[in-house]
Amino acid sequence: MLRMTRRRLLTLGGSAFTVGLAGCAAFGEQSPTPLLGKLEAVNHDRRPHTLHVLFLDDGKPVYWTSKEIPAADESGPGSARFEEYPTEPDGYALHVRVEDQPKSDWEQFDFDQPNTSCYGFLLSVDAENGSPSVDIWQTTGTLPCEGVRATNESE
Repeated sequence: MLRMTRRRLLTLGGSAFTVGLAGCAAFGEQSPTPLLGKLEAVNHDRRPHTLHVLFLDDGKPVYWTSKEIPAADESGPGSARFEEYPTEPDGYALHVRVEDQPKSDWEQFDFDQPNTSCYGFLLSVDAENGSPSVDIWQTTGTLPCEGVRATNESE
């Protein structure tokens, strides 16, 4: 019998979350350039971790930030929200690492999905065998982009 690890359960839950919201893309107005509406992180480990987020455009950095994600406790996972990231990431690559992971272990997402008007990301930190890792959970429904303005729109 297969043993269901927490990582596997979280992966399956993230897939169900993504599939459930993907159908929402049919609602609302389609944007010619997809928007990035949410970039959030959760930490399931009992220790705080520093998460590094990098957006590249043709290999050149356009956004780089690091944020300490609080430790999980009895009330649930620690969480943090990233701000001032590019809201129009079309053609960019998102790179994420936790602590001082080697570049070969960074998680990556390329913004190249056709027929997508909105992205939302949850960066999930966990530690198996004492070593922290991060997974990128993504949704393409319109909900994460409600109220988000394109970076080239005037106030």
